[in-house]
Amino acid sequence: MAVLALYRVAHLLHRAHIPLLPRVLCGVNRILFAVVLPASAQVGRGVLFGYQGLGVVVHANTVIGDRVVLASGVTIGGTGSRQGV
Repeated sequence: MAVLALYRVAHLLHRAHIPLLPRVLCGVNRILFAVVLPASAQVGRGVLFGYQGLGVVVHANTVIGDRVVLASGVTIGGTGSRQGV
């Protein structure tokens, strides 16, 4: 899926401490596929998006495990600074 391919490239660049290009790739994901998936989020293997992931929003500190299906219109994220809650 193109959404995850762009995310994986952006995530690799983010981990390599390249500052601008990951944000540009995430912006392309947002414009083309209506998916907000920051490069700093961690996405496991086998993740699927229902109906091309239209309207999915993921917080920057989110960790998504393996073999997860995200439905359209799903928002995953935090509202505060506490972790592990």
